[in-house]
Amino acid sequence: MERLIAMQTKKKFLRHIHYFRGFAILNIVFIHTWYSPALYVGSNSNAVIDVTRAVTFHSSTIYFLFISGFLFFYLSTNFNLVKYYKNKLLNVISPYIFLTIAILIFENYNSIIQYELDLIRFSKKLVWTLIRGNVKIQYWYIPFISLVFVVSPLFLKIPKKVFKKLVIITCLLPLFGTRTETKVSILQYIYFFPIYLLGIYAAMDYDVFIAGIKKRRNLLLILSTLTTILLVFIHDKTFQFGWVDIIQSIYYIQKISICFLILLLLIKLEKIEITLLNYLATYSFAIYFTHTLVHNGYTRRLYDLLFFHKFPYLIIPLSVVYAITITLKTLFICMIVKRLLGKHSRILIGA
Repeated sequence: MERLIAMQTKKKFLRHIHYFRGFAILNIVFIHTWYSPALYVGSNSNAVIDVTRAVTFHSSTIYFLFISGFLFFYLSTNFNLVKYYKNKLLNVISPYIFLTIAILIFENYNSIIQYELDLIRFSKKLVWTLIRGNVKIQYWYIPFISLVFVVSPLFLKIPKKVFKKLVIITCLLPLFGTRTETKVSILQYIYFFPIYLLGIYAAMDYDVFIAGIKKRRNLLLILSTLTTILLVFIHDKTFQFGWVDIIQSIYYIQKISICFLILLLLIKLEKIEITLLNYLATYSFAIYFTHTLVHNGYTRRLYDLLFFHKFPYLIIPLSVVYAITITLKTLFICMIVKRLLGKHSRILIGA
């Protein structure tokens, strides 16, 4: 019986898939940072920034999940269960735990130095924070993806024909728009988990998959354009019926369409060395863990440095400069930590 397990041959490095990780992390950083400078200005540009930021970058987690599923299968040659779990523990869970503890300690610094910290209460808070992933806005993804990591090896045992039918069915589930923002829940899995499975599906017969989306390029362009225009007008509206959120459904269609179009674009860049995109991809997980820390620490300083208060009418382009600055600063810090700590940096910041 045919299984999903990969053939025992070494897979070639796909530069465009590597670049896709860089693209994905850039979207994540922008959704969490671009808005901040406008808060200090209070101009009408806030609305423009809000709608552009939301429509362009909201639900960019879809990119990460697709590429995560893809790489899981694509790199499953000679799959070793113990090695797989060890890798996830050291490279994903360990930095998550370390940084969560570090952030909570920093938040309770005064209580600690004054010997007023209630260790029992602190320990309970730490446990629940790790389970919920709410110490920083993006950390919810780690407890979410951890369960996905746990069950992923099971998919290598499913017959390929059965798995393909499973993907076709499950990929309809996000159309119900069950996303629960940054809260880990069953509804969150209904929305995001099928995208991970879609990534696995793409890696199974990648040439066939790419040929399929090439044939549907015009349809993808139409879908991405129409959904983007629609979201401009309704992104801040409420169209929710029980646990069905129509807005999140539209974001799913938009981001999946863009995901496939970006893949086609990056394939054309396969042989081109793009240094910055390469670094963003290489340090993507470290940037994911640390970008809000850099953002929170430098928002006001960069605001003053970039003279937002003197040029409020330039808040939109200056806000782009701000988000790019935070991205590059985070990348630089991660590179410095990597240089100082070597291989040990991976268990601390994920790189």
